[in-house]
Amino acid sequence: METEMTSGLKELFSSAPETTWRIDQEGFDPYQEHDIESLFTIGNGYLGVRGSSEPLGRFSRPAMFVAGLFSPEPRLQMPQLVVCPFPFSVKLCIDGHCLDPEPHVPEEHRRILDLKRGMMLREWVLDDGDGKRTALRAVRGASLENRHVLFQYLEIEPLNYSGDVEVQFMIPGSASNMGGISHLTLEEASPLPDIGTISRFKTKNDEELAIASISQPWFSDELEVSHTSEGGDESSDATESWRWHSKQGETYGFTRIVSVSTERMNDSPRDQVILDSQEWLSKPMADVIGGQIDSWELLWRDSDVKIKGDDFYQQALRFYLYHMLISANPDDPEVSIGARTLSGEGYNGHVFWDTETFMFPFFVATQPEMARALIKYRHLTLDGARRKAKDLGFEGAYYPWESALTGDEVTPKEVYVEDEDRAIPIHTGFLQTHITADVALAVRRYWHATGDDTFMREGGLEILLETARFWKSRSVEGPDECFHIEDLQGPDEYHIYVNDNAYTNYMASWNVLRALETLEWMRENYPTDAETILAGCEMDQSEIEGLQDYATRIYFPDDPDAPAIEQFRGFFELDSRTVAEHGRKDGPLSQAMEPDLLQKTQILKQPDILLLFQLFPELACKKGFRKNFEYYEPRCDHGSSLSYPTHALLAARLGKFDMALDYLGLTARLDLDDVMGNAALGIHAATAGGLWQAIVFGFGGLRYDEESDSVLVDPRLPDHWESLEFCAFDHGEIFEITITNNPVSWEIRTRVSENGKTKQIRSSSP
Repeated sequence: METEMTSGLKELFSSAPETTWRIDQEGFDPYQEHDIESLFTIGNGYLGVRGSSEPLGRFSRPAMFVAGLFSPEPRLQMPQLVVCPFPFSVKLCIDGHCLDPEPHVPEEHRRILDLKRGMMLREWVLDDGDGKRTALRAVRGASLENRHVLFQYLEIEPLNYSGDVEVQFMIPGSASNMGGISHLTLEEASPLPDIGTISRFKTKNDEELAIASISQPWFSDELEVSHTSEGGDESSDATESWRWHSKQGETYGFTRIVSVSTERMNDSPRDQVILDSQEWLSKPMADVIGGQIDSWELLWRDSDVKIKGDDFYQQALRFYLYHMLISANPDDPEVSIGARTLSGEGYNGHVFWDTETFMFPFFVATQPEMARALIKYRHLTLDGARRKAKDLGFEGAYYPWESALTGDEVTPKEVYVEDEDRAIPIHTGFLQTHITADVALAVRRYWHATGDDTFMREGGLEILLETARFWKSRSVEGPDECFHIEDLQGPDEYHIYVNDNAYTNYMASWNVLRALETLEWMRENYPTDAETILAGCEMDQSEIEGLQDYATRIYFPDDPDAPAIEQFRGFFELDSRTVAEHGRKDGPLSQAMEPDLLQKTQILKQPDILLLFQLFPELACKKGFRKNFEYYEPRCDHGSSLSYPTHALLAARLGKFDMALDYLGLTARLDLDDVMGNAALGIHAATAGGLWQAIVFGFGGLRYDEESDSVLVDPRLPDHWESLEFCAFDHGEIFEITITNNPVSWEIRTRVSENGKTKQIRSSSP
């Protein structure tokens, strides 16, 4: 046994990074556990484990989520991300008395989310009620070397007693989603031949989930230790127990490896998790932790953004970058990122436009392999988008507002509000058509940034053509000889069944034009592929010519005398009072005003027209950027977490620094301070991406210019920021950009790797 390891966790705590690289929780408030557990999630894109404590208490909402593991929700008839058994469950017994954590609130409790190294560290003191005090230290992580593997290290130190101690490592035999819905049936909970346990579950749609757990003490060989592994009936936990007589002041340590797999990932998940856990148990802790540190160092090399002179935003940004990095898996294009990541049950784990519009730019700029997997998901689920279009009487591909594994529309038709005893209809599934163009935009932006012609040949062009075809079939030609898109909902969700939403119409036109442009490129460079794709889509030259005509005649409001771009036809005829003029004091107006009354106002839930200026900064000099911002900003109610970062970004571009920082502050602390009051449901993934965009695109002024095929910067730094550094990937090169302040200057360096080292090959400055 490895007696020298018993000081390992103390060293990990003492070497925890400085404050902008970690999130700390001091003390223990059981009533805040649901929120804290979301914030302290560890993951690797395949597995996400909430930051629940060990031992667990009734105030905890422990959960493990496996990417792509959905099961039918019986009442709403839609797939729901499955809550899986918590893999870090531990029970501590002293002199035969197993401690219930509820009456024994931990003393001197500290929890650290180590953003730099991708681990959660926890240390606390537990009193058994009879005065026996035990110090515990625990470290957990999700491996990036093998994404099926979780590791846990635990140390136990009797502070004022000697006595018999038992530690139980458990995989619970059941787990439930909110509302008490259990998607899993236990098939097996058995001891392994030597040490460890194996648990197998089946979902309601008969997919197997396998979890192996193996532990090992670090004790001296001279210490007498007994060991048992147990499992059994249909609801039992799989438990591995270690018992020994402890001495006061001595430290006793354990390694625990948990491996998780499903049938989607492996034909024999049971055999695979046993093999993985046994292999990883044999690795010294120093190697496992060292590998984790190296893997995260590589991720942070290109993903980190350095803000000198403002620790507040530095810490918050790294917190959100961490959560995006643990949500994507470059090796698994069959899944995408849910709106609340793998940190909570919000939105049932479904994928929205949040991924392409708010998170995707970060991945394209810093982790192109992750970006490729995310956009490949949209190609693999293209048939689901085709089915939706066909079911609703349209052509081409109509991407679902909410999707899961198959890409079919899974938005619930209504949501039941128990407190009000009523069902609220959900319109987004068939009204928010703009997501189709949002996906097309991500396809083009990925291709432009990476030059990945293979993806465009193998799926990208097919997406662009099928989405272009959808827009034409979704439109009607009016007496003004323009094409109109009617009965829809734009990004602003307070207004439904509107006509000619300007955001949607602009995006549709852009989608069709870029599809035709990409087709022309494909015909010139890969003519055989172009004809194969056209044949697969059953698209002939007459339809292509029809699309060309359609794209130039989509209606878009362009009245120079109007106060702004009209959000949709008839918008300027509505009650034009601002949010302040409506007298809002606390909370969004939607909480105080009925939806039908709210729809008669110009109050917005979130940016609509303004989002165009975020996505297309080249519009700033063409469409009255400042005029539009100053019209719509006072009318935005910020009823969505998507709202704050867009306003921060645009205000920064306009040099409205006080306003920009106000919005940036709300964005940065949205989950850390639970601004929306629902952090327990998981991290707001779009806000994470939005904060990066606000800082890099807004304050940093980064811009990908398609016309000049270059990376540009036009920074707008707050006075107290000394410098800003970030990376941007473009056409196979990483650009390292450093902006210094007072006076503003910048340098763009192109980094290439030679023999594992970085070399500066070009630099430029204003």
